[in-house]
Amino acid sequence: MRVQTGHNVAMTDPGRSYGAAQRALIQGFVGFWSAIVACLVVSHSATTEQDGISYFGVHATTLPLIVLGYASVVAGMLVAAQRLPADPVGRRLALPLRAMPVCAFLLLLTPFNHGTALNWSHMTVGVSLAFSEAAVTVWLLAVLAAPGVAAGALLGLVGGVICALSLPGTSFNHLLQGELLFNLGFCVAIVAALQTASRAESSDDRFDEYDPRLSAE
Repeated sequence: MRVQTGHNVAMTDPGRSYGAAQRALIQGFVGFWSAIVACLVVSHSATTEQDGISYFGVHATTLPLIVLGYASVVAGMLVAAQRLPADPVGRRLALPLRAMPVCAFLLLLTPFNHGTALNWSHMTVGVSLAFSEAAVTVWLLAVLAAPGVAAGALLGLVGGVICALSLPGTSFNHLLQGELLFNLGFCVAIVAALQTASRAESSDDRFDEYDPRLSAE
């Protein structure tokens, strides 16, 4: 049995398409990165470099901004998950887009500078979110390989290495740059993957041309 394509699904439900999901994600990402830029303008110091994005969530001057940024990306992910076609790629991608917002809220609810328990909770959530983003990026690279997805994966890899080198106790304190690159890589990869899927959708291409595993015998 052949898989149903995104094009076929879009014909039965015009509100669900890869293009619509991509637009929702881009809007969410624009809000998130605008908030990050605003936070950097308001507060950027050696402590920020060491603590990373988490710094913005524990200081009164940047907390409202980062809350707005997280709210934007959470809304973008949830709307995108709702708008994805009900084909194999769309169904699988919708799962992390619905799960990652939970991690975003938990990061805000576990300020790392309020005791050991909250600090470890915050780090656990952050690492879980990072591994989730990395797993989705690798999967997208395998399923919908495109230059933009590869570029996003490379950015994420560089950012991940910088984060690893900036672990507590080291003299290399550039966690902020590492996290920014890592998250930017994820954004680039998923937007590029949706662009590739959208082109296949509009031309009635088959997704199993990108990944034969999506086709059943």
